[in-house]
Order: sequence, then structure tokens, then C-alpha cells
Amino acid sequence: PGFIIVFRLLQAVVSTQSTGISNQEKCVRCEKTVYFAERMVVLNKIFHKTCVKCKKCNKTMEPGSVTEHDDEIYCKNCYTREFGPKGVGFGLSGAAMTTGNYAE
Repeated sequence: PGFIIVFRLLQAVVSTQSTGISNQEKCVRCEKTVYFAERMVVLNKIFHKTCVKCKKCNKTMEPGSVTEHDDEIYCKNCYTREFGPKGVGFGLSGAAMTTGNYAE
């Protein structure tokens, strides 16, 4: 009886090692198993292709169009809006602003 239990345990270990079940990678976004056909590496992290989305607008992105802030991925537009320069507007300097006193 003891031999059968040990034999069954060895079968389970060999079966797990040959299928690689214990070594599968998890998606950073959804934390589910990522299989090779759906695997995408973005900023040295593993994702499903469908999980590579902007945190702000949820737009699906290609690896080259991704920016990162605090371990989250953003499209370039949302990144600029959230973390880019703040103020009057882009490309507008103080020299271009007027006070409205045209009478003098």
C-alpha cells in the first residue's frame, strides 16, 4: 500500500513538470496565466495581447506606443494629459498673451 501512494505522488510530480503547469507566467494586468500564443512583453513585463491597454482611456496599444508611470501603462495622449506640462496651453508662451488694454 505504501508503494502505491509513493508511485502516485511521483506520477503527479512528473506530469506537472512535463506540462510546465507550475512554471506558467501570469499577466501583470489580469493576473491570469499567459500562454505563448497570447504573450506580449511590454516594458519588461508579461501581458496578454488584449491586456495591453491604457489605464486612463482603455485603448488597446502596440508595444512601441506605450508609456509608463508608477508601474501603469498609458497611451501617449493620456500620459501627456495626466503627467505632461500644466498651464495655459501647449505651445503658448506668456509673450503671446494680451491684457486687453488696446485703447492706450
